[in-house]
Amino acid sequence: MHQILLVAADILFDDAIAIFIRVKYPGGGDHIVHK
Repeated sequence: MHQILLVAADILFDDAIAIFIRVKYPGGGDHIVHK
């Protein structure tokens, strides 16, 4: 159960970073590789 929460948090964190990069550098986040 705890591990599922960690994985979910990791996914949300990755998405948040991707969105932040996309907002801060429009069109410059295409090189980011998603797991």
